[in-house]
Amino acid sequence: MTINKNDLAKTISEKHDLTIQKTLDIINDTFDEIENALLNNVDVNIVGFGCFKTVKRPDRIATNPQTGKTFSLASRKVIKFVLGKHLKNLHKSKK
Repeated sequence: MTINKNDLAKTISEKHDLTIQKTLDIINDTFDEIENALLNNVDVNIVGFGCFKTVKRPDRIATNPQTGKTFSLASRKVIKFVLGKHLKNLHKSKK
């Protein structure tokens, strides 16, 4: 099952007696703030849920699995998500 922003907005709007559009605006604003923070190399820590971090991957040599040829990959910044304690424990209990 996949939940998209519209599904999330519908569920939250019903719980809090808001319009779906207003809830969707709040969700979009939240994601925009997370994106802006990450673009400015600021970690976003949502206690109990997780932490979004921008990390730098170093230069490395990679191999094309189809041809076996090696090539160089330049360093780059990537976004990493680390589960929060509550979410991690919830996930462990479901196994």
